Amino acid sequence: MQYWKKVNQDGNTTTVEAHSYPHTVPDAVEITKAEYDAFITSLPPPEPPEPTPDEARLAEIVATSPEAITMPDIWEAIRIIARLLLPGED
Repeated sequence: MQYWKKVNQDGNTTTVEAHSYPHTVPDAVEITKAEYDAFITSLPPPEPPEPTPDEARLAEIVATSPEAITMPDIWEAIRIIARLLLPGED
């Protein structure tokens, strides 16, 4: 593996890359795996994506206690699950 970093004008690392094949990255400096791993480890965890309206509605239905889920809600949940699993099949 080859590891590369790009540095801005202030000398701060802005990006790192890893390549499993011989590759030169323009405007980048080759670094060690330890430097690459340290940069990746320093990144904050990614923010979870906002739920789609279908995902939010399904979570709302599922959060309701089982005794309170109505048949229309069950059918709606089935339709939502089908849309999530089979996109474009409306």
